Amino acid sequence: MKFKCLKKDILKVIAVTEDVVEGKIVYNIESNVMFDLNENVLTLTATDNSVWVKGVLQLSEYSGKGTVGVFAKKIVSIIKEMPEGFLSIEIDKQNKIRIASENNKIKHTIIGIKPDDFPAFPDIKDTAKPVVIPAKEFVTMVNKCLSFTARDTFKPVLRGIYFEKEDNAVRAIATDGKRLAFIEREFEGVPKGGFGIIIEPKVLTEMISIASGEDAENVTMTVGAQQVSFGCGSFQFVSTLIEGKYPNYKQVVPKDFGNSFRVNKNDLMDAVRRVTPMIQDVRSKKLIMEVGEGSLNVKGVNQELGESSEEIEVNYQGDPCQISFNYTYIQDIMRQIDADIITFRFNDDTSPAMVKEIERNDYFYIVMPMKAEEEA
Repeated sequence: MKFKCLKKDILKVIAVTEDVVEGKIVYNIESNVMFDLNENVLTLTATDNSVWVKGVLQLSEYSGKGTVGVFAKKIVSIIKEMPEGFLSIEIDKQNKIRIASENNKIKHTIIGIKPDDFPAFPDIKDTAKPVVIPAKEFVTMVNKCLSFTARDTFKPVLRGIYFEKEDNAVRAIATDGKRLAFIEREFEGVPKGGFGIIIEPKVLTEMISIASGEDAENVTMTVGAQQVSFGCGSFQFVSTLIEGKYPNYKQVVPKDFGNSFRVNKNDLMDAVRRVTPMIQDVRSKKLIMEVGEGSLNVKGVNQELGESSEEIEVNYQGDPCQISFNYTYIQDIMRQIDADIITFRFNDDTSPAMVKEIERNDYFYIVMPMKAEEEA
Protein backbone atom coordinates (compact mmCIF):
# COMPACT_ATOMS: atom_id res chain seq x y z
CA MET A 1 0.00 0.00 0.00
CA LYS A 2 1.14 3.56 -0.58
CA PHE A 3 -0.13 7.09 -0.31
CA LYS A 4 0.85 10.75 -0.45
CA CYS A 5 0.03 13.45 2.07
CA LEU A 6 1.26 16.80 3.24
CA LYS A 7 3.84 16.68 6.01
CA LYS A 8 1.86 19.06 8.19
CA ASP A 9 -1.30 16.94 7.89
CA ILE A 10 0.21 13.62 8.89
CA LEU A 11 2.39 15.20 11.56
CA LYS A 12 -0.66 16.74 13.21
CA VAL A 13 -2.22 13.28 13.59
CA ILE A 14 0.83 11.16 14.32
CA ALA A 15 2.21 13.58 16.93
CA VAL A 16 -0.95 13.03 19.00
CA THR A 17 -0.50 9.27 18.86
CA GLU A 18 3.10 9.65 19.99
CA ASP A 19 1.97 11.70 22.99
CA VAL A 20 -0.16 8.77 24.14
CA VAL A 21 2.70 6.24 24.06
CA GLU A 22 5.32 8.73 25.26
CA GLY A 23 7.10 7.66 28.42
CA LYS A 24 7.46 4.00 27.51
CA ILE A 25 10.69 2.85 29.18
CA VAL A 26 11.15 -0.24 27.05
CA TYR A 27 10.20 -0.95 23.47
CA ASN A 28 7.17 -3.22 23.10
CA ILE A 29 4.07 -3.60 20.95
CA GLU A 30 2.45 -0.58 22.62
CA SER A 31 5.37 1.64 21.61
CA ASN A 32 4.03 1.53 18.07
CA VAL A 33 1.44 3.46 16.13
CA MET A 34 -0.75 1.47 13.77
CA PHE A 35 -1.23 2.69 10.19
CA ASP A 36 -4.39 1.38 8.56
CA LEU A 37 -5.18 2.33 4.97
CA ASN A 38 -8.69 1.63 3.67
CA GLU A 39 -9.55 3.35 0.41
CA ASN A 40 -8.91 7.09 0.95
CA VAL A 41 -8.94 6.93 4.75
CA LEU A 42 -5.73 6.57 6.74
CA THR A 43 -6.37 5.72 10.39
CA LEU A 44 -3.60 5.98 12.98
CA THR A 45 -4.08 4.20 16.31
CA ALA A 46 -1.97 4.11 19.48
CA THR A 47 -2.36 3.11 23.12
CA ASP A 48 -0.49 2.84 26.40
CA ASN A 49 -3.07 0.21 27.46
CA SER A 50 -4.92 2.77 29.55
CA VAL A 51 -5.59 5.48 26.97
CA TRP A 52 -6.33 4.80 23.31
CA VAL A 53 -6.32 7.34 20.47
CA LYS A 54 -7.50 7.10 16.90
CA GLY A 55 -6.84 9.82 14.33
CA VAL A 56 -8.17 9.90 10.78
CA LEU A 57 -6.59 11.50 7.72
CA GLN A 58 -8.40 11.86 4.39
CA LEU A 59 -6.15 11.18 1.37
CA SER A 60 -6.34 12.27 -2.25
CA GLU A 61 -3.58 9.96 -3.58
CA TYR A 62 -3.53 6.34 -2.44
CA SER A 63 -3.44 2.74 -3.60
CA GLY A 64 -3.85 -0.63 -1.92
CA LYS A 65 -4.86 -1.26 1.65
CA GLY A 66 -3.48 -2.85 4.78
CA THR A 67 -2.26 -2.35 8.33
CA VAL A 68 1.25 -2.03 9.75
CA GLY A 69 2.79 -0.92 13.04
CA VAL A 70 5.80 1.35 13.38
CA PHE A 71 7.82 2.61 16.33
CA ALA A 72 6.02 5.88 17.13
CA LYS A 73 8.95 7.86 18.48
CA LYS A 74 11.14 6.98 15.52
CA ILE A 75 8.71 7.82 12.73
CA VAL A 76 7.65 11.09 14.39
CA SER A 77 11.28 12.21 14.72
CA ILE A 78 11.87 11.36 11.05
CA ILE A 79 8.77 13.16 9.74
CA LYS A 80 9.54 16.25 11.81
CA GLU A 81 12.86 16.63 10.00
CA MET A 82 11.42 16.16 6.53
CA PRO A 83 10.97 19.29 4.37
CA GLU A 84 7.53 20.83 4.00
CA GLY A 85 5.34 19.65 1.17
CA PHE A 86 4.10 16.23 0.10
CA LEU A 87 5.56 13.01 1.49
CA SER A 88 5.33 9.64 -0.24
CA ILE A 89 4.87 6.70 2.09
CA GLU A 90 4.91 3.12 0.87
CA ILE A 91 4.63 -0.15 2.84
CA ASP A 92 5.68 -3.41 1.18
CA LYS A 93 4.74 -7.01 2.00
CA GLN A 94 7.71 -7.33 4.36
CA ASN A 95 6.32 -4.41 6.43
CA LYS A 96 9.12 -2.08 5.38
CA ILE A 97 7.96 1.53 5.44
CA ARG A 98 9.61 3.84 2.91
CA ILE A 99 9.26 7.60 3.31
CA ALA A 100 10.40 9.97 0.58
CA SER A 101 10.39 13.74 0.22
CA GLU A 102 8.52 15.50 -2.57
CA ASN A 103 11.69 15.82 -4.68
CA ASN A 104 12.62 12.20 -3.89
CA LYS A 105 16.08 13.24 -2.65
CA ILE A 106 15.44 12.38 1.02
CA LYS A 107 14.53 8.78 1.78
CA HIS A 108 14.04 6.72 4.92
CA THR A 109 13.23 3.05 5.40
CA ILE A 110 11.79 1.83 8.70
CA ILE A 111 11.07 -1.78 9.54
CA GLY A 112 7.47 -2.09 10.69
CA ILE A 113 5.66 -4.88 12.52
CA LYS A 114 2.62 -7.00 11.89
CA PRO A 115 -0.48 -5.70 13.70
CA ASP A 116 -1.55 -9.11 15.00
CA ASP A 117 -0.69 -8.54 18.69
CA PHE A 118 -1.70 -4.88 18.86
CA PRO A 119 -4.53 -4.24 21.37
CA ALA A 120 -7.92 -3.76 19.73
CA PHE A 121 -9.48 -0.31 19.93
CA PRO A 122 -12.21 -0.48 22.62
CA ASP A 123 -15.81 -0.67 21.55
CA ILE A 124 -17.73 1.10 24.29
CA LYS A 125 -21.17 -0.23 25.03
CA ASP A 126 -23.03 2.94 25.90
CA THR A 127 -24.80 3.11 29.23
CA ALA A 128 -25.98 6.60 28.30
CA LYS A 129 -26.32 8.63 25.15
CA PRO A 130 -23.37 10.86 24.23
CA VAL A 131 -23.10 14.27 25.88
CA VAL A 132 -22.12 17.02 23.44
CA ILE A 133 -20.11 19.87 24.97
CA PRO A 134 -18.91 22.93 23.03
CA ALA A 135 -15.15 22.61 22.64
CA LYS A 136 -14.37 25.96 24.31
CA GLU A 137 -16.52 25.07 27.32
CA PHE A 138 -14.85 21.67 27.63
CA VAL A 139 -11.40 23.28 27.60
CA THR A 140 -12.49 25.78 30.24
CA MET A 141 -13.91 23.09 32.52
CA VAL A 142 -10.79 20.92 32.36
CA ASN A 143 -8.32 23.79 32.67
CA LYS A 144 -10.01 25.17 35.76
CA CYS A 145 -9.62 21.79 37.50
CA LEU A 146 -6.52 20.10 36.13
CA SER A 147 -3.92 21.68 38.44
CA PHE A 148 -5.98 20.80 41.54
CA THR A 149 -5.69 17.02 41.22
CA ALA A 150 -3.39 15.02 43.48
CA ARG A 151 0.08 14.31 42.13
CA ASP A 152 0.81 11.18 44.18
CA THR A 153 -0.87 7.79 43.90
CA PHE A 154 -1.66 7.30 47.58
CA LYS A 155 -5.34 7.89 46.80
CA PRO A 156 -5.83 7.02 43.12
CA VAL A 157 -9.30 8.59 42.96
CA LEU A 158 -7.79 12.01 43.71
CA ARG A 159 -5.48 11.79 40.70
CA GLY A 160 -8.37 12.30 38.31
CA ILE A 161 -11.10 14.82 37.61
CA TYR A 162 -14.59 13.83 38.70
CA PHE A 163 -17.18 14.46 36.00
CA GLU A 164 -20.76 14.45 37.18
CA LYS A 165 -23.91 14.79 35.11
CA GLU A 166 -27.27 15.62 36.64
CA ASP A 167 -30.24 16.65 34.46
CA ASN A 168 -28.82 19.12 31.92
CA ALA A 169 -25.89 20.14 34.13
CA VAL A 170 -22.35 18.81 33.76
CA ARG A 171 -19.88 19.38 36.59
CA ALA A 172 -16.14 18.92 36.90
CA ILE A 173 -14.53 18.63 40.34
CA ALA A 174 -10.93 18.14 41.38
CA THR A 175 -9.31 17.93 44.80
CA ASP A 176 -6.02 16.87 46.33
CA GLY A 177 -7.44 16.82 49.86
CA LYS A 178 -6.33 20.35 50.74
CA ARG A 179 -8.08 22.33 48.03
CA LEU A 180 -10.97 21.80 45.65
CA ALA A 181 -12.04 23.14 42.26
CA PHE A 182 -15.67 23.14 41.14
CA ILE A 183 -17.19 24.19 37.83
CA GLU A 184 -20.67 23.59 36.45
CA ARG A 185 -22.10 24.23 33.01
CA GLU A 186 -25.57 23.61 31.56
CA PHE A 187 -26.00 22.55 27.96
CA GLU A 188 -29.00 22.28 25.69
CA GLY A 189 -30.01 18.89 24.37
CA VAL A 190 -28.23 16.93 27.08
CA PRO A 191 -29.73 13.41 27.25
CA LYS A 192 -31.56 12.29 30.35
CA GLY A 193 -29.82 10.27 33.02
CA GLY A 194 -26.84 10.95 35.20
CA PHE A 195 -23.38 9.64 35.93
CA GLY A 196 -20.37 10.23 38.11
CA ILE A 197 -16.98 9.12 36.76
CA ILE A 198 -13.31 9.75 37.53
CA ILE A 199 -11.21 10.46 34.45
CA GLU A 200 -7.44 10.14 34.04
CA PRO A 201 -5.67 13.50 33.63
CA LYS A 202 -3.62 12.16 30.71
CA VAL A 203 -6.58 11.77 28.36
CA LEU A 204 -8.02 15.13 29.44
CA THR A 205 -4.70 16.85 28.73
CA GLU A 206 -4.66 15.34 25.26
CA MET A 207 -8.29 16.31 24.70
CA ILE A 208 -7.87 19.97 25.61
CA SER A 209 -4.97 20.15 23.17
CA ILE A 210 -7.27 18.92 20.38
CA ALA A 211 -10.32 20.89 21.55
CA SER A 212 -8.28 24.11 21.66
CA GLY A 213 -7.74 24.00 17.90
CA GLU A 214 -9.31 26.65 15.72
CA ASP A 215 -11.43 24.11 13.85
CA ALA A 216 -12.71 22.35 16.99
CA GLU A 217 -16.45 22.79 17.52
CA ASN A 218 -17.75 20.16 19.94
CA VAL A 219 -16.50 17.41 22.21
CA THR A 220 -18.63 14.28 22.32
CA MET A 221 -18.40 12.41 25.63
CA THR A 222 -19.71 8.86 25.86
CA VAL A 223 -19.64 6.98 29.16
CA GLY A 224 -19.32 3.21 29.30
CA ALA A 225 -19.21 0.83 32.24
CA GLN A 226 -15.42 1.01 32.70
CA GLN A 227 -14.31 3.48 30.04
CA VAL A 228 -15.09 6.90 28.66
CA SER A 229 -14.83 7.99 25.04
CA PHE A 230 -14.14 11.49 23.72
CA GLY A 231 -14.53 12.57 20.13
CA CYS A 232 -13.44 15.86 18.61
CA GLY A 233 -12.90 16.49 14.92
CA SER A 234 -10.88 13.66 13.39
CA PHE A 235 -9.77 12.26 16.75
CA GLN A 236 -11.30 9.77 19.15
CA PHE A 237 -9.90 8.97 22.59
CA VAL A 238 -10.90 6.17 24.93
CA SER A 239 -9.67 6.01 28.52
CA THR A 240 -10.07 3.50 31.30
CA LEU A 241 -11.90 5.10 34.23
CA ILE A 242 -10.23 5.40 37.62
CA GLU A 243 -11.92 2.94 39.94
CA GLY A 244 -13.14 3.91 43.37
CA LYS A 245 -15.60 6.21 45.08
CA TYR A 246 -14.94 9.92 44.78
CA PRO A 247 -15.16 11.91 48.05
CA ASN A 248 -18.44 13.67 48.75
CA TYR A 249 -17.29 17.12 47.69
CA LYS A 250 -20.56 18.73 48.81
CA GLN A 251 -19.67 18.02 52.44
CA VAL A 252 -16.57 20.22 52.34
CA VAL A 253 -18.30 23.24 50.79
CA PRO A 254 -19.60 25.46 53.62
CA LYS A 255 -23.15 26.72 53.21
CA ASP A 256 -22.62 29.98 55.10
CA PHE A 257 -19.69 32.27 55.81
CA GLY A 258 -19.21 34.80 58.56
CA ASN A 259 -16.40 36.81 56.95
CA SER A 260 -15.60 37.92 53.44
CA PHE A 261 -13.54 40.50 51.61
CA ARG A 262 -13.29 41.64 48.02
CA VAL A 263 -9.93 42.36 46.48
CA ASN A 264 -8.49 43.25 43.11
CA LYS A 265 -7.03 40.03 41.75
CA ASN A 266 -4.01 41.68 40.14
CA ASP A 267 -3.19 43.63 43.31
CA LEU A 268 -3.26 40.42 45.33
CA MET A 269 -1.22 38.48 42.77
CA ASP A 270 1.41 41.23 42.78
CA ALA A 271 1.54 41.30 46.58
CA VAL A 272 1.90 37.53 46.82
CA ARG A 273 4.62 37.55 44.17
CA ARG A 274 6.59 40.21 46.03
CA VAL A 275 6.27 38.47 49.40
CA THR A 276 7.05 34.91 48.31
CA PRO A 277 10.83 35.32 47.81
CA MET A 278 11.07 35.41 51.61
CA ILE A 279 9.15 32.16 52.08
CA GLN A 280 9.58 30.15 48.87
CA ASP A 281 12.30 28.03 50.48
CA VAL A 282 10.34 27.58 53.72
CA ARG A 283 8.85 24.10 53.91
CA SER A 284 5.34 25.22 54.81
CA LYS A 285 5.17 28.03 52.18
CA LYS A 286 2.91 29.79 54.67
CA LEU A 287 1.31 33.06 53.52
CA ILE A 288 -0.33 35.11 56.25
CA MET A 289 -3.32 37.34 55.48
CA GLU A 290 -4.20 39.96 58.10
CA VAL A 291 -7.48 41.60 57.15
CA GLY A 292 -9.15 44.58 58.75
CA GLU A 293 -11.41 47.43 57.71
CA GLY A 294 -10.36 48.56 54.25
CA SER A 295 -7.00 46.79 54.16
CA LEU A 296 -5.32 43.42 53.73
CA ASN A 297 -1.76 42.86 54.90
CA VAL A 298 -0.09 40.02 52.98
CA LYS A 299 2.88 38.72 54.95
CA GLY A 300 5.53 36.04 54.72
CA VAL A 301 7.69 35.15 57.72
CA ASN A 302 10.98 33.28 57.57
CA GLN A 303 12.08 32.51 61.11
CA GLU A 304 15.74 32.45 60.12
CA LEU A 305 15.94 35.28 57.59
CA GLY A 306 13.19 37.80 58.32
CA GLU A 307 9.81 38.76 56.90
CA SER A 308 8.13 40.56 53.99
CA SER A 309 4.74 42.23 53.83
CA GLU A 310 2.58 44.36 51.58
CA GLU A 311 -0.66 46.17 52.36
CA ILE A 312 -3.39 46.47 49.75
CA GLU A 313 -6.89 47.88 49.73
CA VAL A 314 -9.87 45.57 50.16
CA ASN A 315 -13.59 45.86 50.79
CA TYR A 316 -14.04 44.30 54.23
CA GLN A 317 -16.48 44.98 57.00
CA GLY A 318 -15.94 43.05 60.19
CA ASP A 319 -13.59 42.43 63.05
CA PRO A 320 -9.87 42.25 62.26
CA CYS A 321 -8.70 38.67 61.81
CA GLN A 322 -5.88 36.58 60.42
CA ILE A 323 -5.90 33.53 58.14
CA SER A 324 -3.01 31.70 56.50
CA PHE A 325 -2.62 29.61 53.33
CA ASN A 326 0.00 27.83 51.29
CA TYR A 327 0.90 30.61 48.86
CA THR A 328 1.13 28.23 45.86
CA TYR A 329 -2.52 27.30 46.39
CA ILE A 330 -3.56 30.94 46.29
CA GLN A 331 -1.53 31.55 43.13
CA ASP A 332 -3.06 28.53 41.41
CA ILE A 333 -6.57 29.73 42.23
CA MET A 334 -6.03 33.30 41.10
CA ARG A 335 -4.69 32.09 37.74
CA GLN A 336 -8.01 30.37 37.06
CA ILE A 337 -10.41 33.15 38.04
CA ASP A 338 -11.45 35.28 35.07
CA ALA A 339 -12.71 38.43 36.80
CA ASP A 340 -10.67 41.39 38.07
CA ILE A 341 -12.37 41.36 41.48
CA ILE A 342 -12.46 38.20 43.58
CA THR A 343 -14.08 37.32 46.88
CA PHE A 344 -12.56 35.44 49.79
CA ARG A 345 -15.20 33.96 52.11
CA PHE A 346 -14.41 32.16 55.36
CA ASN A 347 -15.62 31.56 58.91
CA ASP A 348 -12.37 31.29 60.86
CA ASP A 349 -8.73 30.37 60.43
CA THR A 350 -9.36 26.61 60.70
CA SER A 351 -12.33 25.96 58.40
CA PRO A 352 -12.46 25.82 54.57
CA ALA A 353 -12.38 29.12 52.73
CA MET A 354 -14.03 29.83 49.37
CA VAL A 355 -12.44 31.92 46.63
CA LYS A 356 -14.67 32.91 43.74
CA GLU A 357 -15.69 35.47 41.18
CA ILE A 358 -18.27 37.95 42.48
CA GLU A 359 -21.89 37.04 41.75
CA ARG A 360 -20.99 33.78 40.06
CA ASN A 361 -21.67 30.41 41.62
CA ASP A 362 -20.98 28.20 38.61
CA TYR A 363 -17.31 27.90 39.50
CA PHE A 364 -15.39 28.38 42.73
CA TYR A 365 -12.45 27.11 44.74
CA ILE A 366 -12.22 25.75 48.27
CA VAL A 367 -8.92 25.88 50.13
CA MET A 368 -7.99 24.78 53.64
CA PRO A 369 -6.18 27.34 55.83
CA MET A 370 -2.92 26.46 57.52
CA LYS A 371 -2.97 25.91 61.25
CA ALA A 372 -1.42 28.55 63.46
CA GLU A 373 1.14 26.09 64.82
CA GLU A 374 2.39 25.08 61.38
CA GLU A 375 5.86 26.31 60.53
CA ALA A 376 6.00 29.98 59.64
